[in-house]
Amino acid sequence: MPKAKRSKLNPILSRLLALGLGSLLAFVAIKEPVESIKDTGSFFILSNPSPKPIGDYLNDLVSQAKKSVDIQIYSFSDPTLIKIINNKSGYIPTKVYYDIKASPDLRNKLSDKVFSYPYSNKALMHRKICGLDDTLTLLGSTNYTPSSLYWHYNALIGVYSKKLYAFLDQRERGFCDFELGRAYLLPDIKNRALCDLINRIEEAKDTIYLAMFSLTHPKLLEALIGASNRGVKIYLYIDKLNTQNPSPLLAKLIECSFEVMIQKEPVLLHHKLCLIDEKTLIAGSANWTKSGLKKNEEVLVIFDKLQVVDQLKCKLVFDTLKKELILFTLHDRAA
Repeated sequence: MPKAKRSKLNPILSRLLALGLGSLLAFVAIKEPVESIKDTGSFFILSNPSPKPIGDYLNDLVSQAKKSVDIQIYSFSDPTLIKIINNKSGYIPTKVYYDIKASPDLRNKLSDKVFSYPYSNKALMHRKICGLDDTLTLLGSTNYTPSSLYWHYNALIGVYSKKLYAFLDQRERGFCDFELGRAYLLPDIKNRALCDLINRIEEAKDTIYLAMFSLTHPKLLEALIGASNRGVKIYLYIDKLNTQNPSPLLAKLIECSFEVMIQKEPVLLHHKLCLIDEKTLIAGSANWTKSGLKKNEEVLVIFDKLQVVDQLKCKLVFDTLKKELILFTLHDRAA
């Protein structure tokens, strides 16, 4: 078998100097992934925009894999990551489970040593999961395409947990409690994930930061409006497509939110992140839509047992994103 290529990771200090010392977010992102593998629920979060795109971090992490690579993805076309995957398949088990509608040519680009599983169904295989070495799970909103990894606003979350890894690796619908919270593999016919989301919103006391690409689920909109009515400050960061012809419920949420922001650049605000009371993070691949929760193959994770330092990292993602966005009101749309 071919020998594994050595990973070319620069020391932390060299990276920071190369980035002009970067931002605090960049420091957090650099520090966490290069730590030794753990299995006790260690957490890190990366996001675009950032001095170093999350695509580079993903490539580094996959390059370091020594035992296995297991990917569940909607769209996969990034040539650098495909090259890394093909190289890995020569000496460790490598699996790619993907939506054939979004990536019709992927199988032709993958090595014949990669175990590829094209998904073909009316619904979408919309998950964005990468499992490494039976311990590290990477999940979030980013597809494995150049635009998603390097351009659009996305998040990539890493969790060192053998329990979470084993659950997601089975690809079976349901839920699992692990060290940092609860994970769902959707669709959820029994609406357990939806009820969990609504309960979290209803329990909010002070703030809800919501960055969402598509926000149309009526029950979630009603819960957010109810939270605002009882004094919870809603900070709404949404893709501007949501503002062009909003439903009555979304328009009402926009009106009652403490702050609404949209992107100013020709990129997608593709996040699926919610931070409640700056403590509980809700993340994954699912948009807050009926299809996202009850139709598509998705992953949704509620992190409600994060350490304070991890909670601060989550808040920093929203603070950094806010600097890239502009304020929006319904009056702006009318004008």
